[in-house]
Amino acid sequence: MVDFLIIRNKFDTATEYTNWIGDGMKQYLEGKGYSVTDLSDADASPEKVEEWLKYGNMKTIKAVIALDHGSPGVFWGEKNNAAAEVINLANAEELTEKLQVYTLACSTNADNGLGQKAVEKGCFSWLGYKEPVYAAKSQSFKDCIWSYMKTMAEGKTMEECEAALKKAYQDRTSESFIYQYNLDRMLLRKSQNNMTINSHNRTPPGGAGYATRLDLDYIFGSTVHCLWAVVGGTSYYKWMNDDEIKTIVKPAFQARKVWIEYDGSGKITRIRPIND
Repeated sequence: MVDFLIIRNKFDTATEYTNWIGDGMKQYLEGKGYSVTDLSDADASPEKVEEWLKYGNMKTIKAVIALDHGSPGVFWGEKNNAAAEVINLANAEELTEKLQVYTLACSTNADNGLGQKAVEKGCFSWLGYKEPVYAAKSQSFKDCIWSYMKTMAEGKTMEECEAALKKAYQDRTSESFIYQYNLDRMLLRKSQNNMTINSHNRTPPGGAGYATRLDLDYIFGSTVHCLWAVVGGTSYYKWMNDDEIKTIVKPAFQARKVWIEYDGSGKITRIRPIND
């Protein structure tokens, strides 16, 4: 399971530029504490994109960074060194539900196009362009495109990410006409306001069951300690203070069996000792 998935094919001049823009992005995000999978060049195939984005797999949980060709109904990847559909109107719901999507690709955010339909079907946000746009192999353009991703990684809202990218474009309009051109066609579609990659993402479902094992990490000199419960072969945890150790943990260790409820992040939400 990773926080970010990067998709960036490389089979023609345009995608050589967009692929290069993604160079170093994985390392940057990992330096910020995130986990990342980078599907570059031939790895940006329909099969691998589906494997990492399919909602049922729950392998990518926060955001997609998509740097490739686009069209109103398709975001393209690569297969056999040629363009291949990886996200389209048919699979957008399954692949982008409850994710933030950031694209450098032509036309994916056209009216009634892929980005709009994805957001209507459960994608949290889609930053893209309404028409064909330019890409350039220059450090200034790379820094511009990175501004949105960097702001996401700081935990800022999608509105703040959009503002950062707009400013990056505006600050460079004297360098080339492409900056204003792209800016005029940029659009953020979103299902809600004030979302971040940390507040709105894919959360694995919670569950419940009887504990097969209980352990307590008692941290000397601290007022908080960690209880671990194994349910169905998986460990779940809860940080507890000294009073909770006495009122909750002690009865649990003495009980005949213990019912554990947990959320999708692995935290224990309820502990119920059972003695009958």
